[in-house]
Amino acid sequence: MLRIGDLYLTVTLIPVPDGDCDHQLGTERYRPGVTLRRIVQIRDGECTFPACSRHPRGCEFDHTIPWPAGRTCNCNAATRCSHDHHLKHSPGWSVRQLPDSRQQWTTPSGKTYPSNRYKYPI
Repeated sequence: MLRIGDLYLTVTLIPVPDGDCDHQLGTERYRPGVTLRRIVQIRDGECTFPACSRHPRGCEFDHTIPWPAGRTCNCNAATRCSHDHHLKHSPGWSVRQLPDSRQQWTTPSGKTYPSNRYKYPI
């Protein structure tokens, strides 16, 4: 129970998965559930393209490995702004999800760039 002034709220805490995925938040459907979408937004903190810092609420939920070949789960998902989501599908570009959930982008010239871990202020 959380109390803010005279307001009492019931809060459910869900850990943000990191590392090995148990697929608990995954679904067989294309569209993620509200909890999965929000967890990925919180985990990523911004667009996962290394040079982009768009806020996750302005980003799309994107499957790293396109659905249905890739599952709808936090281990195959990232927040991407519309521009970078389309860039991912451009000739020569590729993205893979690293075990720690960061994204590794490969350019048409073969250079690789990992996304950064979002650091929340304490």
